[in-house]
Amino acid sequence: MEANNLYKAAQLMSAGFTTRDVAGRFKVTERTIRRWKKNPEFNAEITRLNNNRSVLISKLLDELSIASLSWALNYINDISGNANVKVKIFSKLNSLSSACYEESNDTEDDIVLFQTVISELDKLADLKRSSGFDD
Repeated sequence: MEANNLYKAAQLMSAGFTTRDVAGRFKVTERTIRRWKKNPEFNAEITRLNNNRSVLISKLLDELSIASLSWALNYINDISGNANVKVKIFSKLNSLSSACYEESNDTEDDIVLFQTVISELDKLADLKRSSGFDD
């Protein structure tokens, strides 16, 4: 098996294509693909690709979380924001912040982020009480 095909087949397998799909793509039998799967280089490439994908997904989720939290905090601080929406955001952030705290690595960034969320939740709780939503 030439190295270029190994890499391409590993990419397809890593992306979730079936043995049949990969065999069709390379115009070989499924038995050939099963044999390739026994190749240490092939498996190492699939592992490398999966690890890279996991790191990329983790980074994207972190960025999305930060962007979402930033939007929520800005909305909470916007005096023209709808109070009902703020209450919903408050409820969601309250439950999320508890989960974040429990799963935090206790790094300085995690603690600062958590303290910021708690501070904003306190502001929203005051708004909630003053608007009569506690009744």
